Amino acid sequence: MKTIKNSRWLILVLLAGTLGLSCSKDDPGNGDGNGGNGLEQRNGLDESEVAADPGAIGLSVSARSLARKGYHPELAAIRIQGTHSALSAEVVIDADTQIGALSFENEDLSESERRDLSDGVPLTVEIRNANDSVLATKTFSKISFTSSPSLTPIDNEALPDKFRTVTLRPGVYYYLQLVDEDGTEIYGAPASDSYTNGTNLSTRINVRQADELDYNSEYVDLYTRFLFTEMPGQPGVYSIGLRDKDTPDNLLYMYIKVDNSRVLNIQSRANRARNGDNTDPTQPPNYAFRIEKTPNGLFTITPTEQNRPLVLSENGLYLHCAPGSENETPAYFRILAFDIDWEIQSLEYKHLQPILPPAGTSFAYNSTLVNCSSGELVQEVGVNQTRETKSVFGWEESFSLSSSQEYSVDVSMESTISAEFYGVGSSVSSSVSESYTTTRSQTNTSTQSAAFETTESIELSTRRSLTVPAKKATLVSDMYQSYENVRVPFVQRFRIKGAYQGDNSPLTGDEIITQFAFNQFTGVITEKGADYIEVTVRGTNTIDELIDTQTVARDVPSECN
Repeated sequence: MKTIKNSRWLILVLLAGTLGLSCSKDDPGNGDGNGGNGLEQRNGLDESEVAADPGAIGLSVSARSLARKGYHPELAAIRIQGTHSALSAEVVIDADTQIGALSFENEDLSESERRDLSDGVPLTVEIRNANDSVLATKTFSKISFTSSPSLTPIDNEALPDKFRTVTLRPGVYYYLQLVDEDGTEIYGAPASDSYTNGTNLSTRINVRQADELDYNSEYVDLYTRFLFTEMPGQPGVYSIGLRDKDTPDNLLYMYIKVDNSRVLNIQSRANRARNGDNTDPTQPPNYAFRIEKTPNGLFTITPTEQNRPLVLSENGLYLHCAPGSENETPAYFRILAFDIDWEIQSLEYKHLQPILPPAGTSFAYNSTLVNCSSGELVQEVGVNQTRETKSVFGWEESFSLSSSQEYSVDVSMESTISAEFYGVGSSVSSSVSESYTTTRSQTNTSTQSAAFETTESIELSTRRSLTVPAKKATLVSDMYQSYENVRVPFVQRFRIKGAYQGDNSPLTGDEIITQFAFNQFTGVITEKGADYIEVTVRGTNTIDELIDTQTVARDVPSECN
């Protein structure tokens, strides 16, 4: 299941037709005392005699963040400034990985070009779409061209996010959670348990800390889930409420208290009893809340009447939007439906070709055996030597799902790398088959998935017998060439569908996108259908050594008298 198909034995036996012949009757070939058996050992191949790929250097730019916002980068104009401006070029951005690479073969560069590019040059990168519109521009005072370069991200924070619209289904209960300002930890959840008060007209939404929340308990289901109904004619603006647990026909809504505190309240039973019926949340202006996606990918809730996002109180026990709070860090929210059955399908794996470093040549065994005797001689040659290589498929993006369980899907990934060994074009493969497991997001935010790792032992040389004819010399070399620390960018494409467990109705594409956004999906949405989305998740296949072995055995001049 886990292999690195990179061992290619090229055995060149170019002997003059006398290897393996039996000794003459006159000389049995038992040696004459020179070296113990009559064979003289001389130097083998010189490294300069072996053709080796000089490698390449390059710059890889990533427009992934632009694609994440719903744009389609197609071209990267890389403009080198100064002496080497003639090396500037426009490169195509790969539609799957959103990577564009400008690379140069080392042998095609002058010494000064190679030195200066490696040391670092000033340049500007401009990302454009199919209409030639500029999506982003970034200038670097100095940046180096290297082998197996790390990705250089190009973003435009001012570019609007096309996936910022929130789509929540009326009648579906969503869990409301608070996350920290990095989006990495669940802080807690707004709780509505104060609504059961039968005497107090003003009851506050209290914030329960994360360690108080047990998502297997009845409390969480009763008091941290809410109904979101979009206000007519106001996209992204919602009323937030719930049904009374004892009298489900009674609806109770969140609102901002009309005083200087501007505390987030929930209607109590006493409040509804005084009103005599369910409140129409479209009428009071303090019952409307705008859900907004911020540039950092997190979501705020803003009471429209105040136009200031909710913030946590100083003691962290409640939420408010009091005057002056606009200068404080807003509270960040997740709005999640856990009662969803997800379907994840792995579609395909794609990768780019790496920018390879120079290939190194090494010898496990390398010698010339000279037999100046009158009969053939036998010598043990080679060594028993192996080398372990490691290939890691590491994810740089991931997604988590709103669910009470984990989901996994089998993926098969294979990188086929074009390389050159001993002056001949070749291909090397690195592959793995594993299960990709998504993060369960009830109490976790999105995290990177674990890497897949494969190892293999490559046989570099073996001990064996070699017969050298009389008055002949044989060069024997067990060599190998390798590329070190190779980085192969890849993406895995998935199709995702979901259905609400209550009535088995499918989520729309927009609803799936919303759930992915609240779970801080870090990949790219490539397609939206009526009841599905397709996404790519990117990573890097890092290979410590690409190795190709070769055994040479050939006649060379013996220079015997």
